[in-house]
Amino acid sequence: MSAVAGARHDSMKSAAFQLLAEMKTRGIQPNAAIYYSLLRLLAKSPDYVRRAEVLQEMQQRWFALNDEAWGWVVQGYIKDRQMELAVDMVVEREGRGLKVVNSVYRDLIAGLVEVGEVNEALRILIRIEGVDGETYWKGALRRERRKKMWFDLLLVAARDMHVHPHFPLPRTHALTTT
Repeated sequence: MSAVAGARHDSMKSAAFQLLAEMKTRGIQPNAAIYYSLLRLLAKSPDYVRRAEVLQEMQQRWFALNDEAWGWVVQGYIKDRQMELAVDMVVEREGRGLKVVNSVYRDLIAGLVEVGEVNEALRILIRIEGVDGETYWKGALRRERRKKMWFDLLLVAARDMHVHPHFPLPRTHALTTT
């Protein structure tokens, strides 16, 4: 199952769920690793129905999400544009003092920009970049990708005429003619 989950896209999703169904018909109970593999696969898919089924089965079997699986769930919510739910999960996790991996932040910011939630994307980006932005993204985001993320954010903000409260508009000076 983990080989299927490692596929680049969600193209193997139907095969994975066919395997799961066959396991169940043969009386084989999926373990936590199988559920984690399914969540990893669903992180690339906007299939919220399958994700909900997997999470429900995990809950019924008393399997908790590990840190990686939590990230895959959030990334899946981002993929199917459930941005409010994704943001709430990240904020809740941060509030508990738990680590949020850089790839979740990266996907969350990109997803927020794509749906036009520039203020929220900027708030998160400013908070996580802080003083050490370059160090923060090391390993998760190449310099070019980081610049593109900022460019995309600013492009959407300019297009939609968003103004962030921490960045007041510059004062315009009236030209005086003599």
